[in-house]
Amino acid sequence: MTARKIKTAKSTTAKVAMKPRTSNVSVDLGSLRKSIQKGMKTPVYIVAGQSKIRIPMEKLSMVIEAIENKSESGGEVLTTQEVADLLNVSRPFVIKLIDNKELPLEFMAGNQRRILKSAVLEYRDRMRRKQNEALDALTKQSEDLEMDF
Repeated sequence: MTARKIKTAKSTTAKVAMKPRTSNVSVDLGSLRKSIQKGMKTPVYIVAGQSKIRIPMEKLSMVIEAIENKSESGGEVLTTQEVADLLNVSRPFVIKLIDNKELPLEFMAGNQRRILKSAVLEYRDRMRRKQNEALDALTKQSEDLEMDF
């Protein structure tokens, strides 16, 4: 613990115990954006491995926007509705896919899920391959049974 002297309104000096900030705290982007709008003064750091970068308050909104629009891999991120439209399924089905770990969640923006477009396209291709394999198996089975359609 460290102590720091502060001056009160009566010009007296008091000691205030300060807890060292050693733990990393993850904050969802929506909450962070709301805190900025309310005038938050707490410094914000991006921590990656041993690197720790302080983000100036005037640049923080720009950083949040960049994170929301792009993931660290540089791919485009989609909302659950955009994923549903791309796969031609319902949004609740997409959420089920994410919860079942069939689609990887990239990050949360507030309470909204974001998924990499490349992961969605990979999932779509994987499902199409499975469909084609099933159709090929049915075709082979109908040929073996000498069924005509």
